[in-house]
This record gives sequence, C-alpha cells and structure tokens, in this order.
Amino acid sequence: MVRLGAGTRDKYNAGADLSIRQNPFNFYVNYNYFQNNEIYSGKNTTDILSSPDHNTYSNTLQSTDGKNNRAFQFGRLGLDYYLDNRNTLSFEQSFFGGNFTNPETLTTSYLNDEKSLLASSIRNNLDKRSFRGSRSQLSYTHNFIKKDETFSAFVNYHVFHNSGSGDNFTNFYDSTGSFTGTDEQRNNTSGKSTFIVSQADYANPIGQHGKFEAGLKSTIRNFSSVYNVYNIINNFPIFNDSLSNDYKYLESVSAAYVDFSNQMNKFSYQIGLRAEQSHYKGTLISKNVSYTNDYLSLFPSIYLSQKITDHHEIQLNYSRRIDRPNFWQLIPYVDYSNPQNQRKGNPDLKPEFTNSFELNYNYQYNKVNFLLSAYFRNSNHDITSVFIPLNGDTLLTTFANANSTNTYGLELTLQNDITRWWNLTTNLNFYNTDIKAGNIQGDLAKQGYVVTSDLNNSGFSWFAKVNSNMQLPANFTIQLTGNYQAAQPTPQGKTLGYGNVDFAVKKDFLKNRAASLTLSVSDIFNTRKFETKLTQGQVVQDNIRYPESQIVRLNFMYRFGKMDMQLFRKKQQNQQQDNSVQEELGPTGGVGGPR
Repeated sequence: MVRLGAGTRDKYNAGADLSIRQNPFNFYVNYNYFQNNEIYSGKNTTDILSSPDHNTYSNTLQSTDGKNNRAFQFGRLGLDYYLDNRNTLSFEQSFFGGNFTNPETLTTSYLNDEKSLLASSIRNNLDKRSFRGSRSQLSYTHNFIKKDETFSAFVNYHVFHNSGSGDNFTNFYDSTGSFTGTDEQRNNTSGKSTFIVSQADYANPIGQHGKFEAGLKSTIRNFSSVYNVYNIINNFPIFNDSLSNDYKYLESVSAAYVDFSNQMNKFSYQIGLRAEQSHYKGTLISKNVSYTNDYLSLFPSIYLSQKITDHHEIQLNYSRRIDRPNFWQLIPYVDYSNPQNQRKGNPDLKPEFTNSFELNYNYQYNKVNFLLSAYFRNSNHDITSVFIPLNGDTLLTTFANANSTNTYGLELTLQNDITRWWNLTTNLNFYNTDIKAGNIQGDLAKQGYVVTSDLNNSGFSWFAKVNSNMQLPANFTIQLTGNYQAAQPTPQGKTLGYGNVDFAVKKDFLKNRAASLTLSVSDIFNTRKFETKLTQGQVVQDNIRYPESQIVRLNFMYRFGKMDMQLFRKKQQNQQQDNSVQEELGPTGGVGGPR
C-alpha cells in the first residue's frame, strides 16, 4: 500500500506498507512521513482583583500570533517465523524522530483601572525541539489444538531521547510608545525516557458460548530531564537557579486480570477483575526533594445484556478505570514563555479513578439502529487545571487533584440507512457535571499558593454530532460531518461552546477499487475556536485561542497485492503501543521541556 497527501500551508504526508510471505517466514516493513505546519492566534484579557474587597488590582490585554512547524518520520520492520502451524515467533523493530520549531510573538498591554494604557511589551519566542527513539519487541503466540484456545506473550523496550532550546526576547514601551528597555532569556533542555512492557495473555473457550481469559502485564518507565534557564545580561548568560530544574522519576505498574463471558439463551454476561500494584517516585534533584506514591487498585467490570425480542435489547454495565497524569503534568518546570500567564507541573499529582454505570436500550430493525443510554460517572482525584494569582499581574496555571466530579446524562444514537446509497448517523448527549474541588485550596496552601475561590462548580451541557455518508454512482463517496459542544463548567469558570462542519469527497478507481483519491475540507465555515472564562475568586479572564482549523487536504492511496488481515491486526495492536510515543511528545510535540 502507498499513501501520498498534501494540505494547505505546507502540510504533507507519505507512507508505504509492504508484506512478503514465504513459508515459514513473513516479512513486513512500514514507513510514514508527516510535515504539519500550523498557524494560530489568540487573545486574552486578565483582571486580577485584590482581596477581600475585589477591587481591580491589575489589568492586562494580550494577543498571540505563532506557527508550529512540525516534521517527523516513523519506520517499522518485522519478521514472523512460523515454527509450525501452532507456534509463531515474531520480532519487530521501530524507529522514529522529528523536529519542531515554534516562533511566536506575544504583545501585552498593561492597563489601569479605567483601561487606559500604562505600558506595553512585545515578546518574541523561538522554541526548537528534536527527538528520536526506537522500540524493539519480541513476541510469541501458541494456538492449542482446541479451537480458539491461545496463549500469547511479548516484551518490548522503548527509548526516547530529546533536546531543545528556547530564546525569549522582550522589548518594553511606555504609554506613549517610547522604548524603555529589553529583557532576554534562554533555555536548554535534554532528556531521556525508557519504557519496558511485558505481557502474557491466555484465552480458552468454554462450552458453546463461554470464554475464559486471564493475563499478566508489567510496565516500567524511567524518565529524566534537565531544564536550564539563563538570563542574558550584556550578551552574557547568567544561570537562573530559581527557574532551572533537574527532574527524574520511576514509575512501575504490575497488573493481573481475569475475565469470563457466556451466553444463556437471550441473556449474556461478561465479568472481569483487574488488579494493579503501582509505584511512583519522582526526584527534583536540584532541590533535593522527592515525591512518592504507592497504591494497590482493583478494577472490576460487569456487562449484562438481555434480548427481549430479536429487535429489542437491554444492557446494564459497570466498570472502573484509572487515568494517570502525563509527564508534562508532573514535571515542576515553570514555562516562562508568557511571563503574565506562566505554567508549571505538579509532581505531587495522584491518579484519577472513575466509576462508570450505564443502562442501555438498543433497538434494531431493518436499516435502523437506535441506542438510548442513561449513565452516571463518578471520578475521584479528578486531575484539573488551576489558575493562581501571583504577585502583581502574573497568573500561574498548574494541576491539582479535585475531590470528585460527578457526571450524569442521557445519550441517544440513531443510525439510519435512509436509502441504499445514503446513511445518516446522529448522536445527542445531554449531561450535568458537578465538580467538588474545595480541597485544592488547602493542598495548594501547603505549596505556598493562595486561591480565594471555593473551586466548586456545576452546570448542564450537551453535545451533538451528525454524520452523513452518500455512496454515489461512478464510485464516488461524499461525507459531511457536523458537531457542536456546548459550554462546560470548570472549577473556576467555564469553557464556551464551539462547533465545526467537515466535508470530504472520495473517488475509488482501478480494478477492485485498488486506488482512491480523497479531497477533504475541515471546518469549512472556519468557526472552530477554544474559549475559556475564569469568573471565580480573584481572577477574571477571557482567553480565546484560534487554531488553524480550516484546512484543505488531498490524499491518494493505492493498494496492491493481497490484503494480509493478520498484518492489519498487528498494526492495530502496534497503534495502541505507539500512543505512548504521543504521550512522550506532549500536546505541542516537545519532549522534556515546558509546554
């Protein structure tokens, strides 16, 4: 398979997959290249109020214009050795690397109580990041004589290396626009992360419909990073000890699970239990401070289903899951690229646990599929962003664990084949969120921060999505998708609603539709933006970010040879593991440095 694509403003992608099977070997290779240059802009107004009278203490108005230039490539090769018709030994090796450049201009106006200009500044930031890494995996699969009874095991080793630099240069001006001075800062970062995963799974069918599954899994992550900041004075770098950090952490998780499913007439069920023993230790070497967290967690799950008739079905589900903080939420670096809106990780973050309950009704008849779901989700130690006023006009964004967040709602999904060539899927979700985060004030006070708002909030929200697919003559396909997310509460305010409409047309051609050409336009009305409002306590802020969302892309794909479904399933498994690469890169693609 060969893939080629191009998009507006220098967006390109290319890739190829090749598999050659000659018993007893199967060899496959895969390569992908991506270049994604994006422009963005934003603006925010921030009023920090004095306490307790809440008179205006400082006012700032900021605008941002920047560009993310990203290019990275990923290659994978592997070999399956079929020892016999029941045993397979496989080895796979992956390599990846990339470079990211982010030039940005930040303009700040400092205002008095009457919103008149007192002073201003223009800050030019240039961040550069590069990374490289590899993943090696050895796996074994055994198929027993009994049909669908299998045993599989694998071990893989990931390693990431990164480096980066940032230059920040600021010019200051008075109320008349006259130049008053400069400030220059530079940072360098480097880091390494290793990730070892080993897993074994066993599956055994029992009876006509039953199945027993069990497995073990171990993950060990070792992370280290150095972040050095320098103030440039008279063209000479002066080390800034207060903003520099040297951080490392070790995280290990050992897990075991059992699962059993069966069907009796029109009633089916699946019951499972996963146990995890976790250990985390982070060390801020430059400050000689350590953070530890050891805990044993149980994750039960149960799925019940009763078919009332051939067209009606009732389902009752419960599950518990864990969401661990990402490394960029943990690392205590201060991102000073915006001096008035700084960011910092919290190495004392705990994982978030969620209990989910669902009651579903499903109706299927001819070409109609209707699903109605009532749900309740209880999250403990919810990981949330917190905005803290510092001295003067400065705001710090960090992360903390809330007591709990409860969400309950109703979701409706309707799939309808209106005609033989037109399929329409509609999804509506109505829900209420209740945030209990009053504990954060005391937790932050231990770190020397003061937050005057109570951080408890609640509110109603909804989400809607419509997807239309049309199969037209001459092997044309048209897809139109629209979605809207209404405003949602946060501990200190809310995120405002946003929506967009996407369009794509696809043409299949050549024998057996071996080739296709797809033209797509995302956010065709250019309506996507992300806006947050802080309205509680000492901070009143309106922050809007405009990403580059209106993008035109043209993609070509050509399939040759015979499709190997086993290779396709292997790619799906690898994709889940490759998500850890994205986690290492963080939301902006940089590794080891501040966001």
